[in-house]
Amino acid sequence: MGRALIFFVAFFGAIVVAQIVVHTLGYVYPAQPAFGEDESVLRATPSGFADPAFVFGTSVRRELIQDARPVYPQVLQAAEVAQFGLTSTGASVLAARFSSADAATEARYALFRMLGKVNAEDAGNGFWRFTWPGSGHAALAGTAGRTFMMWVAPDRDSMERLRTESRAFRTFAPAEREGLAGLVDGVRNGRPSGYVPFVALYALFVSWLFLRLVVWATQVPARGVPAAMSGAALRERLLAVRFLDSPITIGPGRSGDQLVVDWKYADAQWVDHARAHGMRKSHRLILELDQATHTVRGREFHSESAWSGGMDGAAIRWKASWEIVFYQYEHQRVYGLQVAPDGSLKPSLSYAYTFNLREMKDPIIAAVTAAGWRWRQVFFFSPPWLRWLHG
Repeated sequence: MGRALIFFVAFFGAIVVAQIVVHTLGYVYPAQPAFGEDESVLRATPSGFADPAFVFGTSVRRELIQDARPVYPQVLQAAEVAQFGLTSTGASVLAARFSSADAATEARYALFRMLGKVNAEDAGNGFWRFTWPGSGHAALAGTAGRTFMMWVAPDRDSMERLRTESRAFRTFAPAEREGLAGLVDGVRNGRPSGYVPFVALYALFVSWLFLRLVVWATQVPARGVPAAMSGAALRERLLAVRFLDSPITIGPGRSGDQLVVDWKYADAQWVDHARAHGMRKSHRLILELDQATHTVRGREFHSESAWSGGMDGAAIRWKASWEIVFYQYEHQRVYGLQVAPDGSLKPSLSYAYTFNLREMKDPIIAAVTAAGWRWRQVFFFSPPWLRWLHG
């Protein structure tokens, strides 16, 4: 059980460590801004913005620009400078600068708290479109850096035209960074050439690590015996293994160095509420005896099917998988009039089964290790030259 716990910690740790590295690199090399304030346009004086036509646009009349803090005191109380301008068509523009980007963002939050519940649409770059309550006018509000701006106009087209008149913000062309910073930028910007080779290499490493760890976690070493038993003698010993109280069978496999252990632990058909049901479950263990290394490798296969049919239709479910299971215990009871394989009804109203994987594996492992061989579980059998993948 201790090895299984170490396996899970190590494997998931490999994934978590990668996540920590990715997030750390994202923090150390933050994204370069592609949109932001134009400081030359947003210069301020004690009386307001130095170039109001550039900030508000040419449609806003110079004489209709006023201090905005009395208009929205709960939003702009912390602003260093805040002005509000009107156009001849009834549209308005609000511009404010704060001491920090966090203060500007808080002003945006305060605006939406003041407005109440509105359906805001993300317009990108920290701006949001919405409909002004009451008037139904189109509005856009948001922040970039330490600047907060808002445009309100009778319709969306007018609002967008008004917005394009402002030169307060501009787009930037991020500089090409090299080295680790360039790799982070490539991942962030979705350039496959920047990260696909590293992701592929790491995926291969994690896959190899998983195969090695799972074999290590399930390995049972050979007992100390004077000499290991031959492969032929071990094969005969395994064929002679008997399982108590379980209908488990063991027989030859496809090749001379393989054996197959089968447990069909659930097989029932029954009728309840005018509906017929059936289920079958089995677990198979294929053993490969490697005389050269005195190793028995086990490969597990699980399959189950269930079906039902009645006046309201039929349903069928089937699944099968190659797997490695550390522990499995299953008990189930179904109720209904039981049906024999020949179709006759049994004098029984329930069917129960119990599956304990240890009952299947423990006698096999005990026989293998007592013969001076070691036990390993694998996902697949491979030729000797490829066994470095899983051991």
